[in-house]
Amino acid sequence: MRSQITKRFNINLTEKEQAALENLKKEYANRNWKANTSDIIRDAIVYYSEKMTDYKIAAEAISEEEDLPF
Repeated sequence: MRSQITKRFNINLTEKEQAALENLKKEYANRNWKANTSDIIRDAIVYYSEKMTDYKIAAEAISEEEDLPF
């Protein structure tokens, strides 16, 4: 679990979103990246935000231990 959890919530996924999450789980496994479902969702949120807004998360906001695997 990440050390600085600021918000916890449940989400409902459509079939399309569930399929995308399953694809990501398989890709993480193929690349031998260790992550649970919550880690993958958090990584996806940060990655999507950076791609859509060109805003980069400050290096100090993510510890070396918690760096995104990509």
